[in-house]
Amino acid sequence: MKKKQIEKSQVEKLEKTQKEKEKLQKEKQDFFINASHELNTPLTSILGYAEILKKEKAYKEEFVDAIYKQALRMLALISDMLLISELEEMVEFPKETLCLKQIAMEICETHAPKAESKNIKLVTNLEPVTLKANKEKIVELISNLVDNSIKYTNNGGLVEITVKNNKGRPQIIVKDNGIGIEKKHQKRVFERFYRTDKGRSRQEGGTGLGLAIVKHICNLYGAAYTINSEENVGTQITIEF
Repeated sequence: MKKKQIEKSQVEKLEKTQKEKEKLQKEKQDFFINASHELNTPLTSILGYAEILKKEKAYKEEFVDAIYKQALRMLALISDMLLISELEEMVEFPKETLCLKQIAMEICETHAPKAESKNIKLVTNLEPVTLKANKEKIVELISNLVDNSIKYTNNGGLVEITVKNNKGRPQIIVKDNGIGIEKKHQKRVFERFYRTDKGRSRQEGGTGLGLAIVKHICNLYGAAYTINSEENVGTQITIEF
């Protein structure tokens, strides 16, 4: 009887492993299909504008600008795709003791011009919290959160970045009073290429991978990520290590 139970348990484990492999394979397949579609749009634009320039044999500033913007979008997309592939491998990245307050301040300075262009006020509430992690990945995480908030906050809005210690657990909170997210979308916004507003995301230069990268970095460090959002009120994303 005991032998049969052990055999049954082993079969169940094998079936579970197989299902996990199939799920991972499906996710990778979907990822590359979506990536192909995303790359197709800027490539088609680049080829179209280049063909017009070639035929007219004249310099058209607006066409050159369009080619430049689409090329930048492709570069950002490829960069994000490579980063996600790297994070999926769960490689052990070099760690160091980081000051989250300092990193958040630097990220705010970097994003200040984009915020100013939309008359968005960046507010910080930063405690000197430390975390042992890879600096590049934590910078990527906070940058994506801040960039996303600026992107989906209307002119004259507010984006608040908080770093604090919650009972010994480092917390990063990015809150805005932007367009918010409908309930039906909230569970899916961390998926790759999932957009609630495709037109706005592309117009703002988004790759559709920002929050997916945040999710992967959280998984890398076993951090919890939660979203609290209300349409036309705003969004708050909390990361707790």
